[in-house]
Amino acid sequence: TNSDSLLSLTAENKTVSGNWAVAVADLHALTNLDQNGDGNITWSEVKQNKQSLFSALDPALVISSSERICPHTLSLAGVEQRLGSNYVVFSVTADCPELIEVLGIDYNLLFSVDANHRGLLGVTSEENEFSAIFSPSSRSQRFDLTVHASIWAQLANFIAAGAVHVWIGLDHILFLLCLLLPAVVWRQRGGTWVSARGPGAALKRTLWLVTSFTVAHAFTLTWVLMSGWQPDIRWVESLVALSVGIAALNNIFPLFTKRLWLIAFAFGLIHGAAIATVLAELRLGDASKAVSILGFNLGVEFAQIAIALIWIPLAFLFRNSFLYRTGVVIFGSVIVFGIACVWFYQRAFS
Repeated sequence: TNSDSLLSLTAENKTVSGNWAVAVADLHALTNLDQNGDGNITWSEVKQNKQSLFSALDPALVISSSERICPHTLSLAGVEQRLGSNYVVFSVTADCPELIEVLGIDYNLLFSVDANHRGLLGVTSEENEFSAIFSPSSRSQRFDLTVHASIWAQLANFIAAGAVHVWIGLDHILFLLCLLLPAVVWRQRGGTWVSARGPGAALKRTLWLVTSFTVAHAFTLTWVLMSGWQPDIRWVESLVALSVGIAALNNIFPLFTKRLWLIAFAFGLIHGAAIATVLAELRLGDASKAVSILGFNLGVEFAQIAIALIWIPLAFLFRNSFLYRTGVVIFGSVIVFGIACVWFYQRAFS
């Protein structure tokens, strides 16, 4: 499952306050919470280790006003279930030396342990609402509270987040790979191989598939964020793993040979629900949600098209070779299927 923390802050006059929710599993990766080794982390064990937790979390968060540090304090607020997992919630309070005009947030939690970790940030002030996503390549955010929040800046932020979601999300990459592997040559029922007529035809076939996926991804993302309905992330993530497995299996034993765009669309609905449950935790206003949805899906589509434009010409050159058909398409799909099975077991039953 994904590694995410949720930081929700309010800036008013010289004070920043809010909550920081961090998954129990992530906190355990920072400091051993299971003191008795029974495999079950209790609230009592969290409280016993609160100083170790503060020591690990304090340096990972820096709050500033116009580049002047605002000393912050953390305190335990409780435990909540979010995204199907238990999160420890910390209260955050920071006092700034001056009236806050340009709020800075620097975040560096868990990146050295898990490069896929993300920090979701929501900031509100008297007249503004901001949102951002922290990643290893985007650890600092600056917000000018004296001017109205720039829609274009938020749009650019989420376009980048959508692209990164594709490039570093292993389950998304493997699913996309399963669509790309047979783009230039595919098996029909009975085992007969069919080659694409040309690179243009292969690229058109692929773009049709990835766009169908993105449209479905956008539909579910919009529905979940706008309706407020949240599916159980445990089962959504399990279905994501299942979709990867089915896509890989279809390359080995052709189950679906026609209207593959419908299959891509159906799986896109599932993948969209997975990321929507995470973004919903930002609790954005409707305007910010719309900008975030648009930007994120544009980023997803741009990243997928970029990967397809690089992959298809190379794959087309080797489409008729034994190495590509058996070594890449078949053996590669077998490996992906095995990974998907492990994921499904872990997510559904672990």
